Amino acid sequence: MDVDDARCRENLKQKEIVSMVNTLVLGDGDGDGEVSPVAGSLHSELERVGDATMASGCLSLESRPDPRIVGGFPADIANIPYIVSIQLYGIHHCGGSIINNHTILTAAHCLTGVPHRLLKVKVGGTSRYRKDGELFSVADLQTHEKFNPKTMDYDIGVIRLTKNLTLSRKVKAIPINPERVADGTYATIAGWGFKSMNGPPSDRLRYARVPIVNQTACRNLLGKTVTDRMLCAGYLKGGTDACQMDSGGPLSVREQLVGIVSWGVGCALADKPGVYSRLDALYPWLDQVLNKSK
Repeated sequence: MDVDDARCRENLKQKEIVSMVNTLVLGDGDGDGEVSPVAGSLHSELERVGDATMASGCLSLESRPDPRIVGGFPADIANIPYIVSIQLYGIHHCGGSIINNHTILTAAHCLTGVPHRLLKVKVGGTSRYRKDGELFSVADLQTHEKFNPKTMDYDIGVIRLTKNLTLSRKVKAIPINPERVADGTYATIAGWGFKSMNGPPSDRLRYARVPIVNQTACRNLLGKTVTDRMLCAGYLKGGTDACQMDSGGPLSVREQLVGIVSWGVGCALADKPGVYSRLDALYPWLDQVLNKSK
């Protein structure tokens, strides 16, 4: 990572802090929420930081095809108990899925360049920031050795926790479907990401239903960048999609995991379906990783 890229990433992280404080002070429209006195005192100063970030020449980083629920509905964690919030410096960073009592499945791009000691995994919580759920430390990370951050191919990784989860009504593992899913099948996406292309992020968990898009049709829309390790889902008219900060989260069909939120062109745009890591294609790697960790 070059100096400019590192500076821009730090500026964008500051911008996320601004969004977090805005949520705490102003709410996100999903519930009442309590205003933190600390958040109130920080609000004005962090808005100034956010303005500086927008003027800092980092728009090129923000506008890259970005791993990213628009057009969805509020959800309770008990309805999607396998989803987790992966947090960096205490701030929501990416989504993930519980696949056994000590392993989280997510996107490789969520883990690349991030020391495991800086990450925490929040399970059993509906809110990103409020004190529901439980935080777990990370023992180690592993990403696919062929992951390409430029093309987003092989975008899959696992997190191993320092201690086992206690499975419950709000904390459950989701099985992985190793078979290809038929075109047109409706899948569920979920996360705490942006509710529109320009934000703000949602404090409360949200979900939506999207159809699986034919692979050839998706390549015709998005180009050859859609590889055999990717699948597309979404409405061609737009309006419903995963968005920024939903990265790494689940794409599920009938309570089985079929994909990982990976990347997209904007959010919920017409003729621009979201792109997910295809678990039927990546299952052999994942199966090998899980068997080695037993």
